Amino acid sequence: MGNPFFTFNNLQRHYCLTRIVTFICFFLVIQAEAKLCGSLKKIISSDSIVKVWVFFSDKPERPSANPVSARAAARRKRNNFTSSTEMDYPVCSSYIKKVLSTGAVLGQVYKWENCASFYIIASRLPEIAGLPMVTKVQPVFSSHSKCISSENNLHKTGLVDSVYGLSIDQLKQLNIPAAHGYLKKFRGIQNPGNGVMVAVFDAGFRFDHNCFSYLRKNHLVKAAWDFIDNDSTVYDPDSIYLNPNSQNYSNDMHGSTVLSLISGYDPGSFLGSAWGVDLVLARTENGIFDGEFHFEEDNWFRAIVWAESIGVDIVSSSLAYRTDFLDSTIIYRSGDSVYTQDYQYSDLDGKTALISRAALYAIERGVVIVNAMGNEGSHTLGTLSAPADVEKVISVGAVTPSGNIAYFSSTGPTADGRIKPDVVAPGVSITIPNVYGDARSYSTSGRGTSFATPLVSGVCALIMQSFSGWTADSIRQKLFKYCNLLNGSETADSYSGRGVPDALLSCMKDDEVYIKVKDSTGYPVQHALITGQNSDSLGITDQDGVSLISISGKKTPCNLFVNFAGIHQMVTITSTPFYKELHLVINTGLMVCLTDQKDSVIHGGVIYYRIPGVQDDFIKKTTDSSGKVSISNYREIPAQIYATAQGYCRSDTVNAEICSGLCSLRIQLEKIPDYRLNVYPNVLKKGNQKVLYIDYIPGVDVNNNILLSIRAIDGALVWKKPFSPGITERVKIRLENELNHITPGFYFLILENNRKVFRRKILIAG
Repeated sequence: MGNPFFTFNNLQRHYCLTRIVTFICFFLVIQAEAKLCGSLKKIISSDSIVKVWVFFSDKPERPSANPVSARAAARRKRNNFTSSTEMDYPVCSSYIKKVLSTGAVLGQVYKWENCASFYIIASRLPEIAGLPMVTKVQPVFSSHSKCISSENNLHKTGLVDSVYGLSIDQLKQLNIPAAHGYLKKFRGIQNPGNGVMVAVFDAGFRFDHNCFSYLRKNHLVKAAWDFIDNDSTVYDPDSIYLNPNSQNYSNDMHGSTVLSLISGYDPGSFLGSAWGVDLVLARTENGIFDGEFHFEEDNWFRAIVWAESIGVDIVSSSLAYRTDFLDSTIIYRSGDSVYTQDYQYSDLDGKTALISRAALYAIERGVVIVNAMGNEGSHTLGTLSAPADVEKVISVGAVTPSGNIAYFSSTGPTADGRIKPDVVAPGVSITIPNVYGDARSYSTSGRGTSFATPLVSGVCALIMQSFSGWTADSIRQKLFKYCNLLNGSETADSYSGRGVPDALLSCMKDDEVYIKVKDSTGYPVQHALITGQNSDSLGITDQDGVSLISISGKKTPCNLFVNFAGIHQMVTITSTPFYKELHLVINTGLMVCLTDQKDSVIHGGVIYYRIPGVQDDFIKKTTDSSGKVSISNYREIPAQIYATAQGYCRSDTVNAEICSGLCSLRIQLEKIPDYRLNVYPNVLKKGNQKVLYIDYIPGVDVNNNILLSIRAIDGALVWKKPFSPGITERVKIRLENELNHITPGFYFLILENNRKVFRRKILIAG
């Protein structure tokens, strides 16, 4: 038997050690639980599957190459981003492996916040939280519905505008067509948005519709990634194209229609706001219309890091994160959904929600982010969601065609009192392509802030194109500066923000005045003289009735004058840039009347006129119901004029005078006979240059495909050539080199057109 005292001391030491170990374990458990979000602490005794973000303490690994593209680096430099590059270092792979060793399944990795998302059994959360490199664990939140169902689906096939087609009204609300015209005429930009890179985040993108043919042909998609299936195919393979009864049918309809409002190009039927942009497409959601709203912000996180590293200039996103309104869940238990934690209104301060912080990081790096406010209603204040709460995110609400706030458009302010939305744009009865219908058909079924957002993204692309090299802050300020407050609003508010942007004024230089002059029939008025208050000449309208004037150094308000045919109309320039469209009632100049040889009025004729020394090309004007056209100028000046009409020969070109009073000119047209063919000369002598002229007048039922041939007397073919002159009246064709190889002798010249055949005998002398 041993020493009892010694045994007692051993027991005492063992007891003390046990207490210490128990205390340490208890302390570690308390410390681990302290790293868990409050909602997660309530479920750590369950076997539920939860999706969480795990945040790590440091980044010991360093990349071997530059983690961002040269384009991204240039954009960061342009926007004065000088922060540490550590945020671009990768999340430590060994840290991720240690979390995976607990039985977790990896979701996404997010380097800017040094974290990764995992699926894990809730009871294992303390084990993850207890890892020394883990700083905190919190749930991944889900997005609520970002779009609303349409009450109707009005299919439209008729044209509204010869260029913009059915999209004209929604684009005109933002003055986008005028901006396109300005950029083309005065900046030499043919393709709006060209050179700007825009990323679009949505549920998938399908390019079958005709409005995406330009996008496909010009290879405008520069990068694409599916963050659901982790591949580069961004159309949703679950979208059952031929089975409308499938629950997954039309998954990628929303993303495709959203994309069309930026990149659609189908002239005469539909145009997007900036169809020339380069595109980066990210599928971040599993569906929109299938009833399973499991849209997780970790896909958005990864997409924004990926897109920024590529070098995108603008991100257009219609995602919204705040609460789980439908069947979105964070935790699944025994087949039932269990809500753990939503973003509260107090979290919507632009810096608390993880997705808002992600947006902030991208904005710091010079990315312009345009995000939908959400569709939770304008009935009360504070219905916005993240990341629309971020100060420099351009948050977009929706308005009706009449300019009123849409009933579904979410409102501000943010939790810290800032006004949101920033702007509003058309979001009701939006014309969109029927992605799963006829490849050329459209409907007016679009509703929601989801559709207002890409329209504003396109305006931002136009501003960025107009002011290449500007910072993201400057682009936003330009957009905001020229917004028009909604009816009845005197200042910005949390229903409609600053109002509706004006794309044209936002693209113009600060000292520019853009004046467009039309007559009372809507025709452009060319050669209207623009003068200042001291009668100094500032500009003259061009063939489109447009004049762009710089009034640098002049104080506003000031007055300019439009002078034309005895008219002196004053325009008050309240501020610059400035745009004004004028309609003048012109009762002076030259009135041209078009008649036939019996003095009967010819309807539907066209008058062509040119002022020598002023313009090189002829301008055409269609006659009115009385067969007349008025041609005016701000001064007396000679002009050259000719006329055409269907079924009549073109007139000769005549010289006339545009008067300071009202003078008239009658042009008579000769009816086109059934057919007429003249060939001259009919003898080509040896030694002379072999030049044969063919003068052909087709019938009224003209076909522009003409076949000319020369055959020998015995019928042998010696020469043949088709012509498509693209005319509707007289054809004059000169043949020269084509005849050099023909042996002298008699031949037949044969003309075939519209099932008519004409033969003329010609002699080529030896």
